[in-house]
Amino acid sequence: MQLAIATGVTVLATGLFLRPLGSQLDDQAMRRALAIAQTTASEPRLVTALQHTRPSAGGPVQAAADRIRRSTGAEYVVIMDRRGIRWSHTSPDEIGKHVSTSPEEALAGHEVMQIDNGTLGRSARGKVPLRDADGRIVGAVSVGIAYETVRGRLLGALPGMLAYAGGALAVGALAAYLVSRRLQRRTHDLAFSDISSLLAEREAMLHGIREGVVALDAHGRIRLMNDEAQRLLDLRAEDTGQPLEAVLPPGRTTDVLAGRVTGADLLTVSGGRVLVANRMPTDDGGAVATLRDRTELERLGRELDGTRGLIDALRAQDHEHANRMHTLLGLLELELHEEAVEFITEAVGVHRATAEQVTERVHDPLLAALLVGKATVATERGVSLRIAEDTLLPDRLVDPPGLVTIVGNLIDNALDAAGRFGRAAGRGGAVRGRPYGAAAGLGHRARRPRRPARPGVHRGLVHQEAARARTARHRAGPGAPPRRAPGRQRTGGRPRRRRRRVHRRPPRGADRGTGRRAADRDRRAAMTSDTGPGGLIEVLVVDDDVRVARVNAAYVGKVPGFRIAGQVHTAADALAFLERGHADLVLLDHYLPDETGLALVGRLRQRGHHTDIIMVTAARDIGTVQAAMRNGALQYLVKPFTFAGLRAKLEGYAALRRALAGGGEAGQDQVDRIFGALGGASAGPAELPKGHSALTADLVREVLRGADGPLSAQEVAERASLSRQTAQRYLKLLERTGRVRLSLKYGETGRPEHRYDWV
Repeated sequence: MQLAIATGVTVLATGLFLRPLGSQLDDQAMRRALAIAQTTASEPRLVTALQHTRPSAGGPVQAAADRIRRSTGAEYVVIMDRRGIRWSHTSPDEIGKHVSTSPEEALAGHEVMQIDNGTLGRSARGKVPLRDADGRIVGAVSVGIAYETVRGRLLGALPGMLAYAGGALAVGALAAYLVSRRLQRRTHDLAFSDISSLLAEREAMLHGIREGVVALDAHGRIRLMNDEAQRLLDLRAEDTGQPLEAVLPPGRTTDVLAGRVTGADLLTVSGGRVLVANRMPTDDGGAVATLRDRTELERLGRELDGTRGLIDALRAQDHEHANRMHTLLGLLELELHEEAVEFITEAVGVHRATAEQVTERVHDPLLAALLVGKATVATERGVSLRIAEDTLLPDRLVDPPGLVTIVGNLIDNALDAAGRFGRAAGRGGAVRGRPYGAAAGLGHRARRPRRPARPGVHRGLVHQEAARARTARHRAGPGAPPRRAPGRQRTGGRPRRRRRRVHRRPPRGADRGTGRRAADRDRRAAMTSDTGPGGLIEVLVVDDDVRVARVNAAYVGKVPGFRIAGQVHTAADALAFLERGHADLVLLDHYLPDETGLALVGRLRQRGHHTDIIMVTAARDIGTVQAAMRNGALQYLVKPFTFAGLRAKLEGYAALRRALAGGGEAGQDQVDRIFGALGGASAGPAELPKGHSALTADLVREVLRGADGPLSAQEVAERASLSRQTAQRYLKLLERTGRVRLSLKYGETGRPEHRYDWV
């Protein structure tokens, strides 16, 4: 192969040399012909002969042309007049005839050089105009040099050139042989294809992986580094071949690459990047080091934490706003107008004071907005978040987003730690301070409401609740567990003292578990009868906001057949209440200080508590609704809601209990009545027929409302985690009631697709 390459190179070089040589010889011949023509045209006697004689073989023009042709060695010298008639020619018979090639350019005053075919064959020609003394063109002179003469010169030079080419070929072949032998020894007899494959694989590996690779020789010089290594170490391609210490500053990264620090997956920092390094020695004394960049993961993690914090702050603000609106709506429906005005004034004042307090001390708008949002999150978690009085942050910061990230992470860690400490202290019996209602905010200590006047609830309502609780305890009898009066509920801190103790001790010698077993018997009896113990359905209200809990309790107290079993404000208190007491129904908020309401439902189910659940929350996302359905929630109320909305849910629940009373077997009609009782609580019998669940209908509604455009039944089923048949059944129902608009999407083949859009 090397010999073939050398031969090819020699032939190619020879051909490339001969090609311009032939062109040069042609150009020289044309320039020579043009020079002869110019010399001939300068003879003044030719102009006189053209003007006063006629063309003939023995004329003066022919004689002058023959003389010039013989003296210059030209093949021919043709002199013509303006008509293109020859006055001279190598063949006398051609004199007096028109020239074979066009003389127009020469007669127009231009000088012409060309390779052309004439009556004497192929020749290199030169044509010039023939002018008189006044400069007028009276004819033209055409001189030709035979092309065979030019070719002969070229062929004459060819043997010498071929001899030189042969010598070069021999030297090249010998050099190729010697080089090939050396290459075979250095490459361990690898073929060119093997070397090419190895090189291609190495290049693909180096530039394809997302890790930096640095190869060092035995002297610590950089032999190779890929693009990722250059980026991670801030190096350039020109640094290849330089010692490692010459291109990298001293530090841990240099020590790891040089092998002074050994180990696997070593962490190091270079240029603000977090790197994971590994080093592998090679047989020749060098090493190969790999670098993985964890900076992007760290950045994405911080961004994710910041986004989650922002979402959490927005959700907390939405939750607080929903609670305030619900409290205000409840006060208005309970006709406590003065308390409603006080509540609005207090809420607006606290919010304004919080915002003003932050903006006075923190002038950067991004950080101020973060602190206000985190204050809402802290309020929801039962933690007091305050700014030191000597805090002052100017508005000119070097890196505001970076500071927001750092402060946000610090506050999140503090909130998590404070929440864990508060819950641990609560279990140990220590007093826990937590924000209360709208007055809890940034710069305010957590406080508990004063017992005589609960903010947002009329004193008369407090006494009515207390009297109702005392009456309920007398009706329940000695076997029922003690109930808390409304004035004695937890507010996130220590419970208040009881005014009266109405429960009795068990008789001497009685089993300590008698009260618990009696409560279990009462609950089993309640699930098989129309009402619970004492003829009423007992409801436990679980909400983190004290005012919202009291409004909901007042709502429940106005519904016949229901009474309040208790009010708690944390998941731990709710679990403890149900462990020692009894409730037929739980009105459960999702956002609680210690854990979510759905997590509490899961814990209750694991411990064997099958208390019925109605979610009463500000959470509107489909995921929470789906989780509530999977955990067995019977209904789902979104804050703020009216008394009529809650009453419809409670009446539907009472109808469900009546439908389940009696036991035995149920036919399809009775099954439809059972499911229809619960479904009717949401939309009324006129809106949902029997066999349809209001919770499922609400889920389908939320999917359609949240969509950007029309959806198919399959798309609705996938988003709502329902079967396609169920989704289609509810879509048709909503279409019949005018809530959903049906449109047809025509494709290329097959039936048109049904698309549903919320009206």
